[in-house]
Amino acid sequence: MLLCSLGTGLAAANEPVPDATLLRLRAERRQDLRDRSRDAADKGRAPTFGLLVIPVDFSDSRFPDDFAGEDLGRRVAGPDPQSLRAYFQAASGGRLELVSLVSPVVHLDGERADYSDLGWNGFNRTRAMARQALETVAAWGIDFARLDADGPDGVPGSGDDNGELDGVLLVHAGVGQENDPATGLIQALQFYLQDPVLQDGVAASFYAVASAASGPGVWAHETGHLLGMEDRYDLSLAPGGASEVVSRGGLGAFSLMSAGAWGSGSGRSPALPDAYTLLHLGWAEAEVLTPYRNDPVIISPVAAGGKVGRLSVSGSVQEYFLLEVRSPDLSAPFDAAVPGGNLIVYHVDESLAEGNLALGGPGGWHLRVGVVEADGDVSLHDGLDSGSGADLFPGTRGVHALPSAGQPSLIGYDGVGRFSLENIQTTAAGVTVEVVPSGESGVSYRFAVDAAAGLVDLAMGTAGRRLVAPVTCDVVLDDPTWGTFAAGADSLRIPLFDDGAGWYRPAAAITWLFGLDPPAGAATVFRLQGQEALGALPPSTETWVWKTSADALDFTGQWPGPWSINADGSSGTTWYRWPAPAAPAATGGAVLACTGGEFPDGSSWPDVHYDNSAFATLSSPPLAADVVAVRLVHAIESETLAAGTAIDGGRLVWSRGTGGTIPAVPVGGYDHQISPKAVNELQGQDVFACDSLSLREGKIVWNVDVVVKPDSGPWHLGFQFGSNNLWRRRGWFVAALETITAAADTLPFAALWQDDAGGDRRLTWTWPWPDAEPDQMVLQSYQEAGKVWVDRGTIPTTASVKVAWAPLRAMVDSDVALIRLLATGPYGWVATRALSLGAETSSPDSGSLGLPWPNPGTPPLRVEANLPVAATGAVVIYDLRGRRIDSLPVPGGVSVLGWDGCDSRGMGVPAGLYFLRLEGLPGSTTRKVILLR
Repeated sequence: MLLCSLGTGLAAANEPVPDATLLRLRAERRQDLRDRSRDAADKGRAPTFGLLVIPVDFSDSRFPDDFAGEDLGRRVAGPDPQSLRAYFQAASGGRLELVSLVSPVVHLDGERADYSDLGWNGFNRTRAMARQALETVAAWGIDFARLDADGPDGVPGSGDDNGELDGVLLVHAGVGQENDPATGLIQALQFYLQDPVLQDGVAASFYAVASAASGPGVWAHETGHLLGMEDRYDLSLAPGGASEVVSRGGLGAFSLMSAGAWGSGSGRSPALPDAYTLLHLGWAEAEVLTPYRNDPVIISPVAAGGKVGRLSVSGSVQEYFLLEVRSPDLSAPFDAAVPGGNLIVYHVDESLAEGNLALGGPGGWHLRVGVVEADGDVSLHDGLDSGSGADLFPGTRGVHALPSAGQPSLIGYDGVGRFSLENIQTTAAGVTVEVVPSGESGVSYRFAVDAAAGLVDLAMGTAGRRLVAPVTCDVVLDDPTWGTFAAGADSLRIPLFDDGAGWYRPAAAITWLFGLDPPAGAATVFRLQGQEALGALPPSTETWVWKTSADALDFTGQWPGPWSINADGSSGTTWYRWPAPAAPAATGGAVLACTGGEFPDGSSWPDVHYDNSAFATLSSPPLAADVVAVRLVHAIESETLAAGTAIDGGRLVWSRGTGGTIPAVPVGGYDHQISPKAVNELQGQDVFACDSLSLREGKIVWNVDVVVKPDSGPWHLGFQFGSNNLWRRRGWFVAALETITAAADTLPFAALWQDDAGGDRRLTWTWPWPDAEPDQMVLQSYQEAGKVWVDRGTIPTTASVKVAWAPLRAMVDSDVALIRLLATGPYGWVATRALSLGAETSSPDSGSLGLPWPNPGTPPLRVEANLPVAATGAVVIYDLRGRRIDSLPVPGGVSVLGWDGCDSRGMGVPAGLYFLRLEGLPGSTTRKVILLR
């Protein structure tokens, strides 16, 4: 509610105390609406919300005789451009359809004071008003089921709804307290009936109250509560004057759920909901911003289809910043008082319950959601004003940066700042901003050596800042050099020129001359020092490993040695090296373990667990230029939901050691995605996850995955593990990491189906260790009832043998849908991913397309096609926009095709996501592949 909507009256003696039931009911509604909003795109229609509007008057304040329900209907559903329906279509971006019904006026017998809770504890009098109104319209025969519209089909009263009228808005005659605190007796609020009113089996309980004299902003604010929105003003701030309502502080004019409900002053042209509210209703999407991005981030208005930027604070999953841009032009007639084309920065602390506050922050205390005020005067925070362009970036004061410390800043409530925002600029598309790690100036270097071509690639980025010429870069070699620049030089001063794309590059190629053939593990340190006319720029050091060492990723020696660990969550979870003989490893070797802080050595196995709200990263030493991929022997146990959706999990990333990362996608992809609902640093990311470890004789059954390096550069492989704030499992464990130097060896342990000429289906598999064939191979099936894998029998271990479908079917129960293979490998038992048992035959006229290989990877990318012997077809490559890039002819039988990363003219295409589609036969198969450059 606009005045004291968390279950309190406005009486000065009463302190605002959140009502726990109301908070729970609103949270359930947010969750339901978020789920339905996210399903809207798939269904092609917006979710609906039923609203019953009941005009009520009192014996001492009646509506005029000429009062017409049609006038009220226009304000609710149109054609008034500021109707409730128009507002929520704009606020939701078309993700909500308001279905409304306006009843005839209910004439209450009592006076206004009889229904006022001012000076009384609780809301019994307002509840009495709501009950009388609902009982009256129910007796009139108004069908509540017409407004129970939250079922999957979106049709009110169709039988798939929850049996509860979605929401009730009581519009009362006369002035309300929101219009005149001195004479208004009825509060604008939102509450619930403990005992619902029933009409033909449909309950009505959730109601809101507002005056007919109020503007559309007040109506939208209270209706927003019915949808699950929470107040975003400071409940602890008392009125500052006789005519001021209690909506000070918090998000001020920038949110419907605070002073923004007043819009231009009268309640007309109210503000749209804030970014935090939009995200929690599923009406906007967030983009996790990575510090030290090479190109400026563009934050576009949500009204234009843009996303809200999200930045974590000190690794916490509950504290973060949100970056939003508004466009009053696109949102007209709403958001009229919000300065468009500027960045609003919100500071979120979800460790605080709704309606509470905590010590800490620029003003001495903070709420769950606050605004980082660009002018730093905390006047919005203190309730001295409702916010203005001076609080935004660049805003009216031209503030183009937000540092990691000071006031204002991106410092966390723990006193730590991880990054800053630089070069904040307003553009036609929104606002551009550079996210820079704490202590960095925004200067970055790209460096690589192409040993075969004898060339050095160098570029210097400046986060969009123009340097003052002349611009140079000194490159100095440390011993041992293993080579020199042209003419035997061990240092160069290289002139750099602006390439127009945010980078400074040499005008000519830089020559590299190899000396002696470097041994395995040999590396050269290149020291880089940029310079402009104004002075020196921040330096960088690049360690270039020339040739793989056999133990490049060996973690059994000194620990952590060249490895780095960053456990910056709010828990004790981190990465450990459990020394041999570590309990979970069948071979008795050392194991990497990401688990709780009280389990540093594996001696407590299997009784270990990670902590809630954890985020821990392990980074490897730089990999040599000749490494093309890494094979990972690992297993994970983390909290999951339905198939493919996880709450906790781990993922791999590549980094150059400068703070930024890019995804490292395993061949075959990840098996889960972190739920968007999870309070997890990896929210929305693809991850490894499994609800329960597979154990065999007390030892872990491992999985085998392969990730391909983006290019020859000195990449570090990172292991990121994140957990939600509820429940926990054992963690992530790694038995071995193997470097791969030949593309043909990038094999995981994977099972797949292949069809012969007659369409008969046979099971085959790839084996990653040709010099260590398995001694045993076991077929397992998944037992749904017990959630366990069960042995069904042994099968031949030779990879060239394809096992027919029929014998496999005979080995498992009739209701089995999933199978997998287990085999003995160098590190103990390993398992393939689950495979659908499927049918014995495919259509004799159809074909199949295997998984692209490597994926992601550099050209050539390979894919296996399996066609009937007498058939022919083609694998057609499409880009994300659906444009045809190239076509690869496919003969009958089994063949392996290679795509060179070029279009049909032989021109190389950019790195990115492409689709490979088998065409020319009945049905079709499409695979995704990520092309790297």
